[in-house]
Amino acid sequence: MPLDFIDGNARNTGYRVSGAGDGENLRGEGTKLRRRFNITGLCVPEKHYMVDMTERVNAMKALVDEGVYFTINRARQYGKTTTLNSLVKRIADEYLVVSMDFQAIGSGSFEDEAAFSRAFAALFLREMEDLQEILKEGDLAEVVDELTDFILKSGNRILLIDLFGWLLKFCKASAKPVVLIIDEVDSAANNQVFLDFLGQLRNYYLARDKKGIKTFQSVVLAGVYDIKNLRRKIRPGEEHKVNSPWNVAIEFKGNMSFTKKDIVGMLREYEEDRHTGMDVDEMAGLLSDYTAGYPFLVSRLCKLMDEEVGEDWRAGVTRKVDSDWEAGATGGVDSDWEAGVTGEGNSDGKDSDRESGGRRMAWTREGFFAAERVLLAEKNTLFESLTGKLQDYPELNEVLKSILFTGTDIAYNADQPVLDMATMFGFIVNKNGIVAIANRIFETRLYNFYLSEASVRQLDIYRESQRQNTGGGCGLRKYDRMGQLQEPLRELCN
Repeated sequence: MPLDFIDGNARNTGYRVSGAGDGENLRGEGTKLRRRFNITGLCVPEKHYMVDMTERVNAMKALVDEGVYFTINRARQYGKTTTLNSLVKRIADEYLVVSMDFQAIGSGSFEDEAAFSRAFAALFLREMEDLQEILKEGDLAEVVDELTDFILKSGNRILLIDLFGWLLKFCKASAKPVVLIIDEVDSAANNQVFLDFLGQLRNYYLARDKKGIKTFQSVVLAGVYDIKNLRRKIRPGEEHKVNSPWNVAIEFKGNMSFTKKDIVGMLREYEEDRHTGMDVDEMAGLLSDYTAGYPFLVSRLCKLMDEEVGEDWRAGVTRKVDSDWEAGATGGVDSDWEAGVTGEGNSDGKDSDRESGGRRMAWTREGFFAAERVLLAEKNTLFESLTGKLQDYPELNEVLKSILFTGTDIAYNADQPVLDMATMFGFIVNKNGIVAIANRIFETRLYNFYLSEASVRQLDIYRESQRQNTGGGCGLRKYDRMGQLQEPLRELCN
C-alpha cells in the first residue's frame, strides 16, 4: 500500500545499509569500493572508514535482552544514527526490529492526537514493507492488513488508544519479541501529544510486568535532548509540558566517544588501503588530544587530511597552510615533491607518485595542524548548531564566556540547569569536579567566536592579555582551560 499520507516533509530515514553497487569511485570492475571518511548521514562499513563499534553495540544489546527501555542522548553528530543502525543489524536475528526516524514525520503531524496517531501508524507500516519475509506469518500479516484498512477507513479519527490497541495486537501476533527504535525523538519533544505517547508506552511497560501483557520487548529513543528534560525545548506559555512521563527508561551510559584505541584501529584500516607511511599511534594521539574523541571532529580532520590537505600539497596549492610552507621552509618537503619521492607502499600503481606523496605529507604533524586550521576556519553543520545554541540560550552563552575569559574555576554540578544544558549540547565536561570546555577544537573555536565581539575586547582580562603580548608571546596562552598551548591561539595575537 502506498503510504503517501504522511506529512509532506517526510524524507529518507537513512539507516539502512546500501549495497556496494550503490557506491561511487570504484577502482575498477570486480574490485572493492574505495572507502572514505564520512561526516554526513549514516556510516556504512563498505563505504566508509569507521571505528569498531562492537563493544558499545553489545552493551546496548544487553539492555534489549533484559527488556529495558532506554534513551541515547548525545550531542549533534555524535554517531547516534550509525550506532542505532549497527544495533538493528546486531539484534535482527533474535527480534523483530521496527526502526523509525521522527524526522520523517512533519511538524503538522504533532498538532493533535489524531494527526500524530495516523502519521505514526503510517510510518510504522512503511517499515513493514521491508519485512516481507516476516509478514508471511499468517497472524502478523492479518494484523498489518487490519491496521492498513483501519487507516484508510477512519480518516482523521484515529486516537492513541486505537493506535496502542493495534500495537498490542502486533506484538502478540509476532513470533519474535518486538523492539521499537525511534531516532531524532527531539523532533517532537516540544509537543504535548508526544508526552501523551510516552505516557502510553509507560503504561504498557508497567502492565507487561504486572499483568504479563505482551508488548514491546524494548523501546530505544535517541536524540540530543534528554527525554526527562523536555523543558529545554518548551516554548513560552507551555509550562504544562515540563513533567515527563518517561520515568521507566534508563539513560545509556556507555562511552560513544572515540578512544585513542578506536582511532588507531580506524587509521590502520586506512593505512592498509592507502600506504601513507604515517605514524598511526602519533596521529591517533593528536586526533584524540584535540577532539577528545568527538566523532564528527575526528572524522572531519581525517577527511581533510585525506582529501584536501594532501591534494593541496600535491598540486602546489598552499591556501590552507602557513606562509612558511609557501616560502619553502618545509624541511625538504618541496624538494621531495620535485624528485617524486613517495617512499614505499605505492607498489600497486593505482595512484600517481605525486598523489601518493601528497597523501604522505598530509598524514604528518604538519598536515594535522594544517587540517586543524581549515576546520577552525570553516562553517560546518556542527559549529553552526553550537553557535546557534549560544543565541538561543543567553545564560549558556554567559557561562561559557566566563569559563574562557575570567579564569574562575566553576564547580561541576549536574543539578544546575545551565551546566546540565551545556553538557547535553556537548560544550562542557566534568573534569575532576571542575567545568571544562569539552575539547581543544571547541575551545579554540569559541575563543575565535568571542574575540570577534567588541564587548569581549573590552574585558580587563583581554586587555591584560594584549599588554602581555611582547616579544612574540601571547597572554591568551594562560587562559587555555585545558592547560595546553593551542597553535591557533598564537595566530590570534599576530
